Amino acid sequence: MLTLDDMPTGYSVDPDPADDSSDDDFTSGDPGCKELVDSADVKSNKVDEEEASFTQGDYGPFVAESVTTTKEGKAGDGFADARKALDSCNSYTAGEGDDSVTFKVSRMSFPNLGDETLAYSLSGESSGFPFSGQIVVTRLGDNVILLSAAGVGGSGMKASDFEKIARTASKKVAGEAA
Repeated sequence: MLTLDDMPTGYSVDPDPADDSSDDDFTSGDPGCKELVDSADVKSNKVDEEEASFTQGDYGPFVAESVTTTKEGKAGDGFADARKALDSCNSYTAGEGDDSVTFKVSRMSFPNLGDETLAYSLSGESSGFPFSGQIVVTRLGDNVILLSAAGVGGSGMKASDFEKIARTASKKVAGEAA
């Protein structure tokens, strides 16, 4: 797992990470997005999961890592399902009224950091404030790393910093799996 020492200067451990464990706020969007949100909590093959969150301030960037270990040989199937859903998800809206956020999702270039790697950029607006972010999902054997970074306004994370953190996360998980 990532630690504070793995983060760029200026970060702290997020004492109150957002609870994104519910898909009840999904209100509209591409069918692939709904499939992705629905499947996010369905981890029937999960053996273990660890999470870490970091922030650089009230507006971000916010960095979250989740490492899920699956039953032997099952991570590849889940990864294929995630790829299919993410590739068919162009936008979706979560929440209602003033609390709603519309996400635009697009694939982005990123190096392969394991057996398989997927990378996507997110952009949108919430309560009149623009935000941007990145998501990288990497499979290393029976482990799946989900790493995300997001910020409000101009407080997004530099791509080079995000890649460095993703490489560190993958190396740490690969070292633990060895």
